[in-house]
Amino acid sequence: MLYSFFYLLSILAYIQYAKKPSNEKLFLSVFPYRLYLLALLLFSFSLMSKPMAITLPFVLLILDYYPLKRFEIAGRWKLVLIEKIPFIILSLASGLITLKAQSSGNTIIALESVPLSVRILVGFKALIAYIEQMLWPAELIPFYRHPKYASFLSAEYLIPILLVIGISIYCIVVSRKQRALPAIWSYYVVTLLPVLGIIQVGGQAMANRYTYMPSLGPFLLAGLCAGLFYEKIMRADKQQLFRKISFFAVFSFIFFILSSSTIRQAHFWKNSITLWTHEIEIAPNFPEPYSSRGNAYRAAGDYDRALQDLTAAILLDPISDANYYNDRGIVYVNLGRFAEALSDFELAILINPNNPVYYQNREKARIEFKRIWEKNSITTK
Repeated sequence: MLYSFFYLLSILAYIQYAKKPSNEKLFLSVFPYRLYLLALLLFSFSLMSKPMAITLPFVLLILDYYPLKRFEIAGRWKLVLIEKIPFIILSLASGLITLKAQSSGNTIIALESVPLSVRILVGFKALIAYIEQMLWPAELIPFYRHPKYASFLSAEYLIPILLVIGISIYCIVVSRKQRALPAIWSYYVVTLLPVLGIIQVGGQAMANRYTYMPSLGPFLLAGLCAGLFYEKIMRADKQQLFRKISFFAVFSFIFFILSSSTIRQAHFWKNSITLWTHEIEIAPNFPEPYSSRGNAYRAAGDYDRALQDLTAAILLDPISDANYYNDRGIVYVNLGRFAEALSDFELAILINPNNPVYYQNREKARIEFKRIWEKNSITTK
């Protein structure tokens, strides 16, 4: 929300700056360009809030294309491009810092694990899937697992590719007569590019939260279409009252359906257990929701259910994630089953020998196991 707040403020400042006539002698006088500098400052705040703001320079270029139409003014296109250089420099700096931070945290997935071809196919699918969810927000879940394999020949990926290409070609064809559509489509794609998984961070293929800013484009288009439709049906005098009632009835129905869906979706976010239970009901074959719910049960002190869920996660994916074994080992420690805890910590270290936490947990379990064994030995004697 913070990044979006400064992102939108920066856009507003830039629009006010672009609408003012200038002498085109950029940076020679600071005062006439205070709105430009304000937009740049707000953009830096947005970047510091979240690196996803790196798309702003390209969004500003889209706004210059439409609705500002600054490229049509003779001799201004060079100025329009020069203005974006400071924004692009900030974007590049933020991007490099983010990549370095993610690399040091070992969260960037290597190409050997998920090939570039798979990432591109998943990115195309996500572009269409997000639009589908905007039109019908059903079965939304907090974690969409990234597939390790994807085929171009599969309808699951081929249809989204054809749709993206088709929409893009249509936007190019109508761009001379209708600029709003290509501008909105470009905004949607550009603002989603950082999270389409070309540089894959984490195990998710997509996330609903990624569309908070990109969805402004499609929803703006929906609003424009609704306004044009209303204007069209109001032109004729005959049956105007009936049409007006029908129009508001349809949109009231849509509002009711979406409101009900929102209330229902909010219920799933009551706590971590209800959230991950909802995901398991929709996607029961993925290990992540079982692991997350298991840890929620562990935090609540329900170790038996935590053990069941973490074991289910391991059965679904026994070799990829060392955290599953480490988390189950912690549950075994809480249950006083130290021999089984030691075995899990050993497996966690075998999968990922570079995590010091696993060694610490193993040593703590070993100390407790030794202490109980010695105590039992003394009691037996």
